Amino acid sequence: MKIFKSLLEIEPYLNFLNNIKLPSKLFEIIKVEQHKTDDMLGWHGLASLTCLSETNEIYDIDIRYAWSHSIFNQNLVDHGWNETILLQKKVRGIPCKHKIIIYICDYFMPIHEKQRLERVETRFFIGCYWQSIWHLYLQLPFKHPFEHQLHKAEHKDSEELFLFNYTPVIINQHNSQIRTVLLLTDRPNRQGEGGLRKHGLYKHSTRNKPLISIITVVFNGEKYIEQTIQSVINQSYKNIEYIIIDGGSTDKTVDFIKKYEYYIDYWISEPDLNIYDAMNKGLMCALGEFVNFMNVGDIFFNDKIIESLNLQFPKTSICGQNLFFSNFVDGLIYVKMQKKNLPHQSLFMKRNDFEKNIFNPKYKYCGDTELWSRYDAINTTNQIVSISRFGGVSTSSKYLIPRMFEHFKFQQNKLKTLLRFIPKIIVAFLLNDILQEIIYFRLKRRIK
Repeated sequence: MKIFKSLLEIEPYLNFLNNIKLPSKLFEIIKVEQHKTDDMLGWHGLASLTCLSETNEIYDIDIRYAWSHSIFNQNLVDHGWNETILLQKKVRGIPCKHKIIIYICDYFMPIHEKQRLERVETRFFIGCYWQSIWHLYLQLPFKHPFEHQLHKAEHKDSEELFLFNYTPVIINQHNSQIRTVLLLTDRPNRQGEGGLRKHGLYKHSTRNKPLISIITVVFNGEKYIEQTIQSVINQSYKNIEYIIIDGGSTDKTVDFIKKYEYYIDYWISEPDLNIYDAMNKGLMCALGEFVNFMNVGDIFFNDKIIESLNLQFPKTSICGQNLFFSNFVDGLIYVKMQKKNLPHQSLFMKRNDFEKNIFNPKYKYCGDTELWSRYDAINTTNQIVSISRFGGVSTSSKYLIPRMFEHFKFQQNKLKTLLRFIPKIIVAFLLNDILQEIIYFRLKRRIK
């Protein structure tokens, strides 16, 4: 990696940045780094710049060349930087930091204007490292200081197509808990249904690319559903079938689902009993050799997670680490995995394991924990697989008491369960959710 230090080398970059529409006037470039990444989803990196604005704020700027409309499906989940930045602890006393990602778009890219500047809403931020994040799209041709690789004709990200117009053969074992179907039985209160399967298109496992089923369960999740969808469809591993089970949302959730319908294999919107009833519906539709539940608000840690797990080789279910992030405290934490308490976001379960046991919908808050208690130990890895927002059902204080009573129903050691929940209930009584979250993140083990 080459670092430019002379003023002569840096000046063209500063002139370039100050001649385009940026949120702030830049005064100085502290560092310019060339980064030659592998071709990503429609783009490759040209340079990373650290700049100082006239208001003494730091701007981290990524310059990328883009040739595919797929970059617009990365607007909310931009993975190329979060693995390093999110793991850093914010240093007190440094100026405010901002992030700008500049896409230099090939002339045929459909942006319909020479420049387009978009600010990412703070609700999509992962952690609290940057004060603002922007995306700037620039349409070629224009004068720029970058290398001729902008016009490279061939790239590595050509889409591998795993869609076929022939129907998979389904064989349901008589003793299986799951009755696999291609489409769920129609119900009078169904509000919508769609996806590639509705058009007669299906995915199949191949010799080197087993089909992986990703299921998202959502209800009134317009705030984060798009970010979760983008996290799934941007995975570098392409033989993924994506299933979304919506519980009959009354907000704009279904509108976001329809926006990405070409990338979704099957989705429905209809009322269900609870989250675990919806997850069972997803299982009924899953045809993959492995199944993962990436529910609304959860995302994969980066875009190469599924590929890096080498799921074409394991013969057993595997679970990695799930991290939590806070909007009040910087850094990431994780709760140590236990044999019977696994995060569904980072678990890839062999589908034939689900044929033995499925979620019991009588449990509203801890049906996944109850299900794992019926299995023998599942293989685990220290690899980080997913990130979750703190404050969901598993971490929110308002669900502590009902979760405790549900644990009493299936945990053998009632006293141990009581001793585990009582301190949390006392803390919840004394402190509001924000203070609890701050203390929790201060005390728990950080990822370094």
